[in-house]
Amino acid sequence: MVSSERPLSISILCILAFAGATLATLAFLIPNTRQVLIMRFGYGYFVASIVLTISYFIGVIGCWQMRKWGVYVITAAIIMGFVAKLTSHSPYNVWTIRSALGLLFPIVGFANLRKMT
Repeated sequence: MVSSERPLSISILCILAFAGATLATLAFLIPNTRQVLIMRFGYGYFVASIVLTISYFIGVIGCWQMRKWGVYVITAAIIMGFVAKLTSHSPYNVWTIRSALGLLFPIVGFANLRKMT
């Protein structure tokens, strides 16, 4: 049975993820931040970060609208983000608190998948 009511956990995660994706997008627009990312990780990583942030943002909108494809898009973006971090030889550990929180969205999303259309 499909319910049109959004669970509180999805609402909270969507608001937090929307804020995070917005801040990340704004950071890409700051010239100094952009230069540091490109110099430190390369242009490919910078472009991948933009694409993944846009994908994540689209997935959050889908989850907010209680659409199953939103959970799938967010999950794919998170997995590709982990792969990008692993292949970029980033000095930062992939398993940070932010990464653990990123895994929360697919877990909660798939737990509520039956309530989505």
